[in-house]
Formats: sequence, structure tokens, C-alpha cells
Amino acid sequence: MTYLTASWRCAAPAVLMLSAAAYAPIAVAQPAVLEEPAAVAGGKMTTVVAAAVSSYDNLMGDISYLAKVSGNPDSVQMLQGTAGMFTQPVDKKKPWGFLMQTDGAQFVPLLCLPMKDFDAAMQMLAATGVEPDDLGDGVFEAQVPGQAQSVYIKQQGPWALLSNLPDAFGGAPADPGPMFTEMAKGYSISVKAMVQNIPPMYRQVAIGSLREGIEAGLEQEPDESDETFAKRQELAELQLANIERLFTEFDTATIGWGVDQSAGKTFLDVVYTVVPGSKLAEQVAVYQNSKTDFAGFIDPAAAMTMGLAVENSPELMQSDIEQMKLTLATVREKAENEIDNDPSLPNDEAREVMKSALGDVMEVVEATVSAGKMDAGAKVMLSDASATITAGGHVVNPEKIETALRKLVKLSEGKPDFPGVKWNAATHAGVSFHTMSLPIPADAAPARKLFGETVSVALGIGESELYLAAGSDYMDAMKSAIDASKASPGKKSDPLMMVMSLKPFIATAQAVAPPNPEAAAVLDMLSDALEDAEGSDRILMTQQYITDGIKMRFEMEEGVLKAIGAAATLGVQQRAQGGF
Repeated sequence: MTYLTASWRCAAPAVLMLSAAAYAPIAVAQPAVLEEPAAVAGGKMTTVVAAAVSSYDNLMGDISYLAKVSGNPDSVQMLQGTAGMFTQPVDKKKPWGFLMQTDGAQFVPLLCLPMKDFDAAMQMLAATGVEPDDLGDGVFEAQVPGQAQSVYIKQQGPWALLSNLPDAFGGAPADPGPMFTEMAKGYSISVKAMVQNIPPMYRQVAIGSLREGIEAGLEQEPDESDETFAKRQELAELQLANIERLFTEFDTATIGWGVDQSAGKTFLDVVYTVVPGSKLAEQVAVYQNSKTDFAGFIDPAAAMTMGLAVENSPELMQSDIEQMKLTLATVREKAENEIDNDPSLPNDEAREVMKSALGDVMEVVEATVSAGKMDAGAKVMLSDASATITAGGHVVNPEKIETALRKLVKLSEGKPDFPGVKWNAATHAGVSFHTMSLPIPADAAPARKLFGETVSVALGIGESELYLAAGSDYMDAMKSAIDASKASPGKKSDPLMMVMSLKPFIATAQAVAPPNPEAAAVLDMLSDALEDAEGSDRILMTQQYITDGIKMRFEMEEGVLKAIGAAATLGVQQRAQGGF
């Protein structure tokens, strides 16, 4: 059982007892030269990692809400009963947490528990068979039976501090409450890493290990050309340089989980900040002005929609662009080697055509990446047993995509199963569309139910845009999305977003799934769970700019939680009955 696991389960005296077992491997794992406690007593301590829980009551309230929503309200009662026995001396309304501190040589863990009655906690600990020894100055030593390593406990005001080193408390904050309160704002649990507080010696060890790992994989492959091998070496050096820069310019990284009961959702945030004034700060700053020319493809009412809107100056992103170019060059050469060895291609002429088409596509990708503008949107519409997919994005030289397609079509002409392409089948708002109908194999029954015997596809080529549509009413859907986009050019947008509604996917799966009683039972239960979840059945992902940083949020709404609970319940029932 780990140190943190023990803290979540039992807190207070139970944590005091279980912590000793977990501190032992922490102490053993440190190099011998770093084990001197005197270094802690004399050195200035800084916090490298901190974890905070909003409070015992808040955490249990959120867990109870999730258990109730997911249809398993009884599952939390045992946890509450067990924890309640051991947390009587703990102040259940205050935040508590964990600190990993360093003096530059070794790392020192500290668990910080807010106490209502420290003496009562020590008495309860003694009642479990662990008699703490009073070392003076408010420090106690607890020896857990069967463990060589002791855990040390210090009373500091209303706090109980725990560590595996007796001299670790000198660098502890006098009152860790404000830090934990700030970290826990809006979260049930949060963990924060302060990258700039990592001692330089450990940074160099990490970078050195990464370099050794990368260099170990840099042997030239038997069929690899000298040119490609040189590019891989150059790419590795760029990657290492970027990693070193991250250690210098990356400031903090935070993961926070919370529940918004009033809004009916749970969420996970991944937040990072960079050093103000750094090159990374300049790169991140552009995210606050994200705009899209493809707003018509971003539709929250769709079964699924996503958007990307980031524009950076090529000069600012030069090292990243160079790394991407080298990556693309390596990918291209490997793809060309696969083409050369593809037995399905009839002759060398066909192989050259394939490589030429590949080159056209790769040139578009490289030019677009080099320009620094990433702007795109897409959506999936589901209705009964039909689907429509539309997507659009900014690219440089989109006509090269058409050139590549024409080469591939010419190569396939004359084959009996090739449906052909209708060039310039339609035009709209300056966009030329080329269409084709792709046959769906007879054994792909779900796809046939969704699209029919063929799926209609359209490729649109604009001045600096590329469009793709497929499915039912694909051209009308595409034209509508283009018109909506043209009506709102440069619309403010999140740098990255995705929304998926679970209910239409379940309904579509029910309509097209092949006969299978067990799968049907799962789908029916999910459908029942989502019956009243209209508007609360979404999984969302958003990315937003914060001062000198980025916040990525993942959300699940109440309907999704109900569906997960229903699926878990059915899974347990079917396993008990010998099902899948």
C-alpha cells in the first residue's frame, strides 16, 4: 500500500500508522550520499510537488454524489463508515495535503493533516498497538511492526506533520493551510509540480538519462540511407535541445479533479504555466487571441464536433518547425520504402506515381506547418441510421492535394472495382468539389445500414482551404457549414476543443449493430440511463489560455456518469452469470 493511498483511505491515526510502511522504500531508494539528515536541518527547503484535498467533508460529498448519480449509492457507505472511525480527531472542514520538499540534495515527504485533537489521535494510534515515542520538541517516532523504517510525527499548531526523517520539520511551512486552500480552489483534489524548484543536479541527471536513451536508439538501420540516418540524428539533437529548454522555461504543472454538483458534471484540469518573459511565454501568449475561419464546422448541437485555432509566427516557432520538418522527412522516406516493397503495385511506374502523390501531400503538410497557422473544424451529425461528416481547414497550396488525387485516380482507372471521380461536380463560394461513391463491402452490415451500399464522399479545394464531406446529404451539409463560416470570419475560439454527445451515438449503435443479445442488453441499458439526459450527455475537452500558461479541461456530464454506472452494473451482473 502506498503512502498516498493510505492517506486517502484513513487519514489521521490510520495514516500515521500506515505511513511508516510507505516511508521505508522512499528512504531506501535515495542514494547513500543523500541520506544524511543533517542536510535537511541546515539547508533551505523548497517545495517541488504539492497535493491538496479540499477537505474531508467536500471529498466525501463529491464521492457520494458520483456514487448516487452512477446508480451505486451504497458503494460509498462502507468507505464513509471506515473513514469516519479513524478521522474523528481530524478537522474535516479544512484542506489537507502532501508536500515533497528538497534542500537541493535529497527529497523529503511531508503529510499535513489539520487536527481538532492531536492528543486524541495519538491515543487512537497507541490503541492500534503502535506506541509513539516522544522525542521532544513536539516530535514523536512511531515504529510500525514489521517495518525497519520509522515515521516521525510533529504537532505544529493545529497541524500534524509526518515524515520519514526526524529533522524534516524545520523547513515545513508554519501554516500549510493557505497553500492547500489556494490549490484546492474549485477542486476536490489537486497536484502541483514546481519545475523550477527541481534541483539542478536532478535536472542534469534527467536530461542525461534522456540523452542516453535517445542515443541508444540511434543506430543506423540496415536499410536506412546515410541521409535519413543523419536526419534522425539531427532530429534527436533538436528534441534534446527542446527538452533542456522546457526544464529552463517550464514553471508549474497542475492536475486538478473536481465535481460541480450544481452543474451536474465532473472534470479534470491539466494546467501548465511557463516562466514569464521566456520564449515559451511568447509562444503561449498567442493562444489568448485564437480565432477561426471555420466556425460553421463547430456545432455544439452535433453528435461530435471539434475545432483547432492556433496561429504563431514562423520565426517564434523556428526550432519546432525545424523539428517537424525533420520528422516529416523521416516519415516520407519510410513511406517511400514501403511503396518500393509493396507487392500489390504492378510495376516501377506505379510506384513512382504513388511516391509522387505522397510527395505532393507531404509538401502541403510541410508548407502548412511552416506557415504557423492551424485552423480547422469538423462535425459529425447522426440521425436515426444515417451519418453525415463534414470538415474544413486551412492549408497552404491545397491544389497540390488535388494534383495528388488526380495521380492516384489515373493509376486506378480501368480497374473493375474503381468507381471513378466526378471532377468539379459542384462549386460553392469559390470552392470546387470532386465527388465519388465508394462501395461498402457486403459483409460490413453496420456500415451499410448507416450509409447504404455506397458512401458518398466529396473533396473541396478552395484558395487556401481544404474540405471533406461524406454521408447523407453531404453536399447540403458542406455548403451550409461553409456559408456559416463565411458569415463569421475570424470568430473568437478556443485554441482546441472537442464535444461529443453520447446519446446519438448509442441510438445509432442500436440501429445498426448486428444481432447480439449481450451487446444489445448493454446498449439498451445505456439508452435507458440516457433517456432523460438530453443536454447533459456530453464529454467535453477544451483548451484555454491563462496568464503565461494553458489550461486543458476534460468534462463528463451527469448523463455520461449515469451511463458509466449502468454499464458497470450490467458488467458485474453478466460476469456473475458467466457472461462476458
